[in-house]
Amino acid sequence: IEKEDAPLVLKNFYNLLKDQGVLMLALHSPKDSAYEQRNITGLQTDTGEQLGTYLQEWDKDEIVELVSEAGYEIEYVRSFTRDGGWYPLLSILARKK
Repeated sequence: IEKEDAPLVLKNFYNLLKDQGVLMLALHSPKDSAYEQRNITGLQTDTGEQLGTYLQEWDKDEIVELVSEAGYEIEYVRSFTRDGGWYPLLSILARKK
């Protein structure tokens, strides 16, 4: 989901959740927000061509602000790096007010 689409997507999730429903996000969180193309390690075509995907990376403060602006109450935010992982990750747990 690209950055400019995120506010509407978050609001639509909010509208779908039951009262006190929980939203859990798991995101890439490098230094700056950016829409990037990344290869997926080990994923190749039958001819050996490397496959990838597009992903939105998020600055922690920016995505937390967007989630809050969509009406959620932030319950938990955790930045971490997986052992052997290349990218910093971010988990957000938020509840519908």
